[in-house]
Amino acid sequence: MSDNDVDQMMHAGGWAAWHAKLATMIAQYGQALIGVFNTPDDGPGPGFTYTIGLTPHAGYEIIVFGLPYESAAHFLNLMGEEIRAGKKYPIGEPIPELANLPMMLMRADKRARGYVCQADQYYGKKVVTLQLVLPDKSGNFPGQSGYDEEYMGLRQPLLYTP
Repeated sequence: MSDNDVDQMMHAGGWAAWHAKLATMIAQYGQALIGVFNTPDDGPGPGFTYTIGLTPHAGYEIIVFGLPYESAAHFLNLMGEEIRAGKKYPIGEPIPELANLPMMLMRADKRARGYVCQADQYYGKKVVTLQLVLPDKSGNFPGQSGYDEEYMGLRQPLLYTP
């Protein structure tokens, strides 16, 4: 679901329609995905995608930056299926089985609020958010020696302090 989808729903039926659409998606698919800045029409800024629907199963939602929506959806849907089946992903450790490059989940701090506001609104509270972090081109994660902050900082804002 993109920002444009949400805007159209808000104009058509308000918050009740938006909430009902999310509830339907969560019931049907186990979670909903919100994609922001994922198209050229969305304006500048790094694209990001996040889940709504994992909180009852895992106690958190997941956000990822810098991937096209289709790629982000692939990883978030895979993780969502595994989480709903009982898998517990480690926090702060590389997860090599998701792709041909390791990724890592990190607990986001209050910086996530401006990004996951639709999840907060859906649940009526501030949700715990984990950031799915991508390594730089050399395979380094934020906080590791050699991490390319200049390149990655534009593509992947960090919602935590490494």
